[in-house]
Amino acid sequence: ARTYVGNAEYILKWREVQPDDTVINLVYLDGPITRNGMCNYGSREIRDIMEFCSKQPQCIGHLIIIDSPGGSTAAIPDFEMAFAYARNAKQPLVGLIDGFCASAALWAGLGLDELYFMHPENEIGSVGVYGSYFDMKDGTKNMVTKETYHEVYASQSIDKNNRVREMRKGNSKPLQDDLDKCAEKFMNFVKERRPNTPDEWLHGIVVECKDTVGIWTNGQATEDDCLQRIINLYNNNH
Repeated sequence: ARTYVGNAEYILKWREVQPDDTVINLVYLDGPITRNGMCNYGSREIRDIMEFCSKQPQCIGHLIIIDSPGGSTAAIPDFEMAFAYARNAKQPLVGLIDGFCASAALWAGLGLDELYFMHPENEIGSVGVYGSYFDMKDGTKNMVTKETYHEVYASQSIDKNNRVREMRKGNSKPLQDDLDKCAEKFMNFVKERRPNTPDEWLHGIVVECKDTVGIWTNGQATEDDCLQRIINLYNNNH
């Protein structure tokens, strides 16, 4: 049986797969992470790709190539579902950092069975969350057009955009409470998946991958090494 590596054009590629082929699904997690995609595929598309591949009898595992500074925490449930599809099919999940693995990308990466890095000076970390808002207050005048910004809410919509409206008043507590809750969830996940994580790594620091072996990562590897590792893991479990 030949080893076939699928990619983002998975539906077209799968038409080439023969019944006795061995398939490893290759997914790229590149650039800013969003649900609907910006520089690359969004988390919903990655979730759907992995769901599709996990249902194919020829698929024996998934390799996730990571080079991302992070992004939206709204994408994390998609990755959780994607990885659950693979685990239900008993297909190993291996990640390979090729550049950067930070914030939401780290959250996703630590959800894999094993995580490797291409170069010792690749970077990983940034456990933490933040939010930002840009707004125009009611009555603000545009310096160029001289137009005045107006905002009117229905009398029944007292909680509409409440966090933004409170921020305009100088009250950031509603947003702060949401961020704190999300950060706590992130930190607890890291400690659950990697119990040996030093406390100083839980507050936003970024470190070189070579310093995380045995804690966050499993070591240095090439793409071919990771493909072989998936084959070995699959054979060990079947």
